[in-house]
Amino acid sequence: MTVKITRRRVDLRFAKMDSDSRPGGVRGSEFLYYSISFFFPAGEKFFIDSVQNYRKKITDPVLQAEVKDFIYQEAMHTTMHQRFNDAVLSRYPEMVAVGQAGDYLLGLNRRFAPKLWQLAVTCALEHFTALFANELLQVQESFEKNNEPNFAYLWLWHSVEELEHKAVCFDVFETVAGKGVFAYLIRCASMLGTTLLFMLAIQIGMWTLKRKVDAKNPGKDALPAEAKRKPPKSVFKLVPFRLYFDYYRPSFHPWNHDNRHLLDEWYRRHPDSAPPADPEHVPAPT
Repeated sequence: MTVKITRRRVDLRFAKMDSDSRPGGVRGSEFLYYSISFFFPAGEKFFIDSVQNYRKKITDPVLQAEVKDFIYQEAMHTTMHQRFNDAVLSRYPEMVAVGQAGDYLLGLNRRFAPKLWQLAVTCALEHFTALFANELLQVQESFEKNNEPNFAYLWLWHSVEELEHKAVCFDVFETVAGKGVFAYLIRCASMLGTTLLFMLAIQIGMWTLKRKVDAKNPGKDALPAEAKRKPPKSVFKLVPFRLYFDYYRPSFHPWNHDNRHLLDEWYRRHPDSAPPADPEHVPAPT
């Protein structure tokens, strides 16, 4: 299966937030997006480093090129999310703690974990981001209509690129670790640890921030009573667990989930963001 990993130069700007503005315009779910965004700069640096550790062992020229494109995309994500995070911090300085938590958890991995484990953690987190992207791109048109343009573009563009490069780290892992029992056990164990630590950290950070903000800003910035009666937005609701558990199959590969149709929809709606014409690219079946 051929999916082009496209290098896009994105230049989004986000105004500082005041008491009446939210980049997402989505009350109730905003803290979930904020929490995830504040993990991205540290996370993407970790992803890049974990792949860089093994670049000299990659001999396949196609995978070598994909790694370069992956690194470019992740670096661009870091830049844009840092800009977005700076805008959020102008209104919610408490969010800095979420980013610090991500730095700390990933720092523990860098300090104590073998490089192969770090790569396996990256594969696990890339699986989560691909699942999140899959869910978001299924509602891309309504997401654009219901959110501020730059906020919507940030998340949808990022989601597109997460799908484009979702197999790169996994392919690097299989290149250096193989497909045997040892590699499978590392892959599954790292996914279990990642699920428990990082996903819960995002959720706890979101809940903590919401309580602090509601306590400091009663009334206007607090959620309305009707919204409070509804179940809170949750990172776990963004993950289709049937697809999540596929990761534990010995024969799993990220492109077992063929969601090229979501990419093709984005390319159709944003032709300036589509990859260059490639005679080997086969659109998803309709």
